[in-house]
Amino acid sequence: MALFASPQWTSAQRALLTTLALFVRARRDLPWEKEDASLLHHLSSPDFSWDEYVAFARRHRVVPMVFEVLKTRSTARISPAILHELRDESRRGLLHAEGSFQRLKSLSQSLKREGIVHAAYKGPALSLQAYGDVGLRTFGDLDLFVPRAELDRVVAWAKREQYTLPEWDCGLADRGWLLAHLHHVSAYRKSAFSDAHLELHWRALPPMSRPGAPTIDAWLEAPLDSVDGVPVLPWPRTFAANAEHHAKHGWSRLMLLVDCAVRPLGPGEMTTAVDDALGARVTEATGALAEALTNDALYTDAPALLQRTWLAEDPYQFEVGGSYLDALDSSGAWQRRRCRFQAAWAVVNRKEAIYAVARQAYLEANVAAGRVFGPRPNSESPMLKRFRELFR
Repeated sequence: MALFASPQWTSAQRALLTTLALFVRARRDLPWEKEDASLLHHLSSPDFSWDEYVAFARRHRVVPMVFEVLKTRSTARISPAILHELRDESRRGLLHAEGSFQRLKSLSQSLKREGIVHAAYKGPALSLQAYGDVGLRTFGDLDLFVPRAELDRVVAWAKREQYTLPEWDCGLADRGWLLAHLHHVSAYRKSAFSDAHLELHWRALPPMSRPGAPTIDAWLEAPLDSVDGVPVLPWPRTFAANAEHHAKHGWSRLMLLVDCAVRPLGPGEMTTAVDDALGARVTEATGALAEALTNDALYTDAPALLQRTWLAEDPYQFEVGGSYLDALDSSGAWQRRRCRFQAAWAVVNRKEAIYAVARQAYLEANVAAGRVFGPRPNSESPMLKRFRELFR
């Protein structure tokens, strides 16, 4: 008996999944005729809704990818008004991405002048490393890997760059506790024109999420790759770090899978990623899910709990409870892959949840007092809502 009933995909959701399959196959120079016919079939469905299709694309942050596919298909089944809307949104995203990448390059050059080794993580660097195009992936903040041993120098550098670091300066406990229990600190810079958010990571994952999560000092000591002058981890390590990050977030957005599908690991690269990165099972499981996306098969082959997460109107709705091991029991097709998911835990455990609530309350109290830049005190963040739900 299935632990979770399989959810029902609508024609709009199936069309979006097929669109993403087309996008991935085009980026990898794979044949795509079957997926193209499938997309047109979904668009012709009597219950197809363009509004639902676009809303689904926005929630999963794949609007630029969707526009990349639809703009080359001139057919009466594709609404010109929707195409115009997606084009404008993609252009705005491209402007943001280009501006963010220039800021990242400036920060990287400044760190190089300080003699601090570093590597860009996620954001525009990942967009260029995986997609070869800074505008095809949406993101908000900028992330940097930095050595834990150099954190004092990194923090001093960030302050010279006019960033504030509330967690570092006024932490919930002493500095040793912060280093032992966190994996990054946030830095904020507020100006008359824009607000900047920078995250400085000395681990790829919080220790509470994955006991024994390594610091990234050894990664930074090894040779690094570069995208337009910005240091990045070699692709196998980037893939593995992304796999663990995406598993921690329950693969809550399809964009996270596309990240890993557009540039899969070869056999030698997989060995490298497993040997010197993070969780072998999570890395392999992410590759399996990404491959299912290229076959337009996620709505039949993915575990039911993942499908429920992807289809939820609230992306946090199914992240706070259960286990992917439970989800595997609901689908015979995935029982054979059970061992691959043993490290794909629910998003947070109890300790991390308690810390997240405390951290959010701390930031909101400081914002209310006008001391730091951060979320508005009167707005409850989705993170805080989901943890209150967890402990109600």
